[in-house]
Amino acid sequence: ALVASGIERFLQLRHGAGVLAVLPPTAWWMLHQALLPLVYAILLIGLVVRGRLVLRKSLEHLHTP
Repeated sequence: ALVASGIERFLQLRHGAGVLAVLPPTAWWMLHQALLPLVYAILLIGLVVRGRLVLRKSLEHLHTP
């Protein structure tokens, strides 16, 4: 049963990849336009979090003699 479900899932994935390959360039462009802000938001949040951590560590170093 496990093997059958695995094969079924694999076929579904291949079918999905086929559908993606058939997409016209405009659809790819729209997908790209939709995902780009999301990617930028994730990167920005990551930078802010890392920046705050670095800032906190440097402030701690300043406070401790």
